Amino acid sequence: MNTCSSCGAAVEAGARFCAACGKPVAAMAQPSVTSATSAAVVATAAGASGAGAGGISDAVKVRIHDNPFTWVFHQKGWLKSVWILLIGWFFTPLPMTLSFGWMIDAIGRRARGDAERLPKARDLLHMVRDGLVVWLALVLIFVIPLMFFAVAFAWDNQFVWDKIVAWLLGGILNPIIPIYDEIAQFVNAVTFGAFGTLPVFEQLEHVTLLQLIQELVVAILSLALIYVVYLAFATLAFLGGTVRFASSRKTGDYLHVFRNFSVAMAHLWRFAVVLLLLGLLVFVSGWLAASVVGSILVVTFGVWITADIIGRLGARLKELKTD
Repeated sequence: MNTCSSCGAAVEAGARFCAACGKPVAAMAQPSVTSATSAAVVATAAGASGAGAGGISDAVKVRIHDNPFTWVFHQKGWLKSVWILLIGWFFTPLPMTLSFGWMIDAIGRRARGDAERLPKARDLLHMVRDGLVVWLALVLIFVIPLMFFAVAFAWDNQFVWDKIVAWLLGGILNPIIPIYDEIAQFVNAVTFGAFGTLPVFEQLEHVTLLQLIQELVVAILSLALIYVVYLAFATLAFLGGTVRFASSRKTGDYLHVFRNFSVAMAHLWRFAVVLLLLGLLVFVSGWLAASVVGSILVVTFGVWITADIIGRLGARLKELKTD
């Protein structure tokens, strides 16, 4: 068993790269008494004692000691991969397509525990394909259903407005209608219809203010509740689909929304933490995007931070499934 000269992690014999930092094996020193001791300490800390269950080696079990912000810089040749994020946002017919594909590739690598965690430029076509799948999922899960909700909310607003207008007219005209009806009947009786008959009106349906408020609250809150429930369902299903698609690269894994939702519900608190972190990232990104430098940070840091957060979720789900 060798020891990485860069981070001190134990490396399996014959491995090409360190599973912890991604450095090539060629740059590693042969184990000495000191390095062997360090390797033993690392192996003990990681809970490894040779090949584990399922044939998992010590090197694979070593945790990657980095964070979502700087993990990219721990990888060799990181600049050759990060530039893809810039063209993915600005120089493609469909912006962010390449960035989505880059993110899916990075999530899959993180979930699998690959030593080389950065997507490669030679896989640009695969990234475009994966990015288009993400767009398709976004349209089917969010855009189209939310268009129906927009129509429903417009109808609901019109319903509320009609109710308010009817209540106002009823309050104003109902006291006048009986007086008008008496005058109209008297004129019709006197003229014997020589000049035509004046119409007689019935009173408008009128409810109390409390009843009106109750009707409006039910109409508004019922649709709002359906909207919130669907939004929660769609968000969990989309995140579950992202994790599954990044690992399998099968389009069907993204579009099986009910299965993806069931996966999310089975690990709800883990998904809730990830969504909370992603929501915080979106909030910070909104402030940064106001400046040119901040926009560049958003389209680079934002993507690889998202990839790492979701990738860690995928790695944990894979461990639980293996165990």
